Amino acid sequence: MPYLAKYKHIKLPWVRHENRKRRPGEQAFYNSPAWRKLSAQLRRTHKYCVLCSAKGVATLAEHIDHIVPVRCGGAKLDTRNLCALCLRCHNKKSSLEGKRSAPIVRTCEDEESGELLPAEGWLQELQEQLNAGEKSE
Repeated sequence: MPYLAKYKHIKLPWVRHENRKRRPGEQAFYNSPAWRKLSAQLRRTHKYCVLCSAKGVATLAEHIDHIVPVRCGGAKLDTRNLCALCLRCHNKKSSLEGKRSAPIVRTCEDEESGELLPAEGWLQELQEQLNAGEKSE
């Protein structure tokens, strides 16, 4: 479809657009077969947003998100560092993380890999952080 070249500024829903906020190495990870397989598996098993479910609301999850961001040393492919989020909760969490250089939840180090994982009670802590972020806006 050569005529689409002149319409590059229009975002088409069926065309995959590169996320410009990611660092170069991060994009390669999110395109890797290991990540795609794991995130698809988690989306099949965890159909609802964990943050909305904690409030008693059933919202379909659209994203598998790292609780402790990879750029902060979070485990990349460890399911203990992943959660299912709806678009709204994912955007709120990502916005809050973008303002900080450290994880927004307490972490602990995995004894085997040395990577960071969320500490016990991370879900409640994350809810409190997001609620505080909403009030300050």
